[in-house]
Amino acid sequence: MREREVIALMRGGLGNDESTDADFDHWLVPGTDVRLASSVDRAVHGDCPPGEPLDIWAYRAVNAALSDLACAGVSQPAVQLDLQIPRSADPTMIVAIATGVRHAIRINGATVQNGCNTTFGPTALTTAVRGTGRSCALPPGRTGAAPGDLVVVSRRPGRFNAALAHLNRPAGDVPPGWLASALLGGVPELELGRLLVEGASVTAVIDANDCLLLTLADLARASGVGIDLDGSALDRLGEGLPEAVSVECLLGPPSGDLSLVMTLRPERFDEVRAVFARLGRRPWLLGRCTTARGELTLDGGVPVTQAGVAQRRWSPSTAFRHPLPCLPEAVVRGPGGPCVGRQAE
Repeated sequence: MREREVIALMRGGLGNDESTDADFDHWLVPGTDVRLASSVDRAVHGDCPPGEPLDIWAYRAVNAALSDLACAGVSQPAVQLDLQIPRSADPTMIVAIATGVRHAIRINGATVQNGCNTTFGPTALTTAVRGTGRSCALPPGRTGAAPGDLVVVSRRPGRFNAALAHLNRPAGDVPPGWLASALLGGVPELELGRLLVEGASVTAVIDANDCLLLTLADLARASGVGIDLDGSALDRLGEGLPEAVSVECLLGPPSGDLSLVMTLRPERFDEVRAVFARLGRRPWLLGRCTTARGELTLDGGVPVTQAGVAQRRWSPSTAFRHPLPCLPEAVVRGPGGPCVGRQAE
């Protein structure tokens, strides 16, 4: 079964098949101007990339879970953990996982709730997250995009995949700092998401911690629109990457990059660009919403074959070696500000 089928069956069985399609759920606290938002994510060690140190894996897992909250426009993030670990695990494994979790929590200004539950089995980490926002600033979710809206991504995608491509077929020199930053995948767009939601600047927003193509397809399906990608804009996304990558690599799995994909009315683009500028950033244009419900096209009509790219499976070559023994010093010693893994693009 596919993930979407499982989700639909679970929603029906739980009696909430009419719930809003979003990366999170939220509810209002009666008698206050406060709303709470929550989400949960699970990461399994060893899927991709192989040989990833446990502290880096745990760091990325917590960041990916918190990334869902960026769509909710909340602050004061909190984390609750459930660690699954083999009975044969030694203490160094536990310490490494705890180290990665601790630094992700610190960099994102989050807190831990209720410590960590533990079960035994293959190494996996389930992370439940929650945050608070104002009830007057409701997030748009995935369902508000309309034909004519611009489609924008908050960070240049493809860095994680470009790093894997280089490690599979090493060719030429790549700056070590870039490689380390790309393999960490970035951190959640919590501050950007909060500013966009509070300013009611976007019509829809979705977390892109899966491959960009599936993210765009989810947004189009939820909003009942099509998305036409701008080929020249996609070409610009690949410019400046140390490793030349194809559009398929930019759009497809495995993708460890964290970003937000959003839609907005064209007349509000300058307003959104100003929000990015406050954070020293820029938005990256991907295309425009169309009336072709659920369809992805390129340059005005060429169908984008979702199935082919989505089913693409990355596999390591015999040359692949993970280059990082542990979290870089810039993460371990750095403050909760810009550092390795917090790429501006």
